[in-house]
Amino acid sequence: LAPDYTYGQTVYESFAKFAKEAGWTQVLKETVPLGTADYSSALLNIANSGADVFVNICFGADAVASTKQAEQFGVLSSMKLVVPNLSSFQDKELGAELMQGVYGSCDFWWTLEDRYPLAKTFVASFLEKNKYHPRWGAHIAYMQTYLWALTAERVGGFNPVDMIKAMEASKSQPYNSTIGKVYYRAEDHQMVRPIPILKGKTPGAMKGPEDFYEIVDVVEGESVMNAPDLFGCKLGPYT
Repeated sequence: LAPDYTYGQTVYESFAKFAKEAGWTQVLKETVPLGTADYSSALLNIANSGADVFVNICFGADAVASTKQAEQFGVLSSMKLVVPNLSSFQDKELGAELMQGVYGSCDFWWTLEDRYPLAKTFVASFLEKNKYHPRWGAHIAYMQTYLWALTAERVGGFNPVDMIKAMEASKSQPYNSTIGKVYYRAEDHQMVRPIPILKGKTPGAMKGPEDFYEIVDVVEGESVMNAPDLFGCKLGPYT
């Protein structure tokens, strides 16, 4: 199930490419407009497709609405649900009963604090101030500021060109971050970073109200990156 706008089509094309390479066979693709209220037509086709896995690319409120309706149409009882990019509060809005057993990926999950010292510091500070665990939005803001500050330290100043060049050269000197070692690809300035793969916990396995997922893997970024020239990106001059 793919939403019909740039995000949805791009994620679909990327997922379809990697799934085919992994030996998956696609039996159906349903495309829906952004902000769809009634997914019945698409979900009936999916329910009758005979597929083993339901891949839901919808994001945000669309992800919540489509998943609730997928449950009503019996899709979730007959297929494994995979969400390539989990929305920030999708788990909280749907609840553990619907999210249990769901596989997906996201920018950051707070139990990474058990693996990386910086993640532990970030989660503890955020939790103390906000009284809930951070999701990917807060994490992205933290990471961007942190990496900018580290780069300024490396070059000994704030000159934009010097900082850009330092980031472009970071593959040989990666940054230690909240998600492990990361660096920026010189060809397109894309961050190459580990990706946490999550699986929804059963309600009985949750150790607290926000303990929705177990981390089943942390995949190296290089293994899931598209080629730098995929979108025809050509960087301009530094100034």
